[in-house]
Amino acid sequence: WKPSFPPPVTTNAATSVTTNSAVLNAAVNPNGDSTQVLFEYGTDINYGNQITASQSPLSGTGDQAASATLTGLSSNTTYHYCAKATNSGGTSVGEDRAFTTEDPCPSCSGANPVVKDVVFYSGTDCQCVGTESLTIGPNVTIQKDSKATFKSPSIRVTSPEI
Repeated sequence: WKPSFPPPVTTNAATSVTTNSAVLNAAVNPNGDSTQVLFEYGTDINYGNQITASQSPLSGTGDQAASATLTGLSSNTTYHYCAKATNSGGTSVGEDRAFTTEDPCPSCSGANPVVKDVVFYSGTDCQCVGTESLTIGPNVTIQKDSKATFKSPSIRVTSPEI
């Protein structure tokens, strides 16, 4: 007879966070037992959704990495998540963590903003406002089916030397 123990689990920081996707990460010790790993996630601590880790089930001893890629997320939104691991010894739940998906519009407002090295992505409606002036510099891309509005008492378009 071998005693079974619930698998210790640590919810790690999310990585590769974009406007609509993120990779959830955890470390799990299966304690020598086949261990199912999933992530619960949602816009609050009630979660409401779950996804199985791509490495599940885990086996062996010692901490092992587990991850899952979320897609179809809403932009500029905070998501909560936690890892959950289950084996014959029971279930362990990692701590709640959170990440915020990126805003699809660049930060380009203020007294004298300089807009450069940015992309206004397809399907977005972005607005840049300069209360005193606004400078549009090099490497500004406005993709098809996007809308970029520039408002200021003074707007200047510059060459790549900016």
